[in-house]
Amino acid sequence: MKISIGGLFRKSVSACAALGFALGATTPVHAANLLQNGSFEAGYSGVPWQTYTPAYSPSATGHFAYWKIDFGQVDIINTLWDGSDADTLRNDASVDMNGSLGGGISQVFATAVGALYHVSFDIAGNYAGAPVTKHMDAKVAGVTLPNAAIVSNHYTFDVTGKSATNMGWESRGFDFIATESSTRISFASTITGNAGMALDNVEVTLAAAAPVPEPETYAMMLAGLGLLSVVARRRKQKPAV
Repeated sequence: MKISIGGLFRKSVSACAALGFALGATTPVHAANLLQNGSFEAGYSGVPWQTYTPAYSPSATGHFAYWKIDFGQVDIINTLWDGSDADTLRNDASVDMNGSLGGGISQVFATAVGALYHVSFDIAGNYAGAPVTKHMDAKVAGVTLPNAAIVSNHYTFDVTGKSATNMGWESRGFDFIATESSTRISFASTITGNAGMALDNVEVTLAAAAPVPEPETYAMMLAGLGLLSVVARRRKQKPAV
């Protein structure tokens, strides 16, 4: 059986390039948000704030469009304080994760199994009530196994010195690899009272979708690396003229 050294070398280089692409893929520039209404500004109710409960039915309209209220109560804040990208008190909506009591929200979105995603959001806190340190959980899980969280993180925010026009918004984020074709992201207050964590600008973007090379590609890559090693040794052993 004849083996073409040149052909094997070329295929091995291609395999190495494919592997490098898979391992080195990065977040695309201007990646699209996979969530609907991540800034909670789909509609305006005309009041400073409005309370929502699990009785709310998600739709394509209203401030909570596409979001489900999982438990408790949450408030949409319209003009009570600045949202994370506002410079004056106006309709830049955000969420207080506590209405009269702590609440939780969630949204389901499409994902590709094995793909890497990035979650980002802004947090602050309702400065008008205790406790001073606000607490909230953020979780990502598949729809089929909602209790088997892919990622579950806890966040805190101190409202000392904060006000309606000085909310002190901070960005947070994390990555996850999807395990199902549909994934649920959820946020939940973990404190009591009517002054909770403030949430705004929730985004989920695709970070890396490159497939992992097939086993044959790995084998070809290793063969190519071995060939390069042999060539290097032969050149080293070649007597000087």
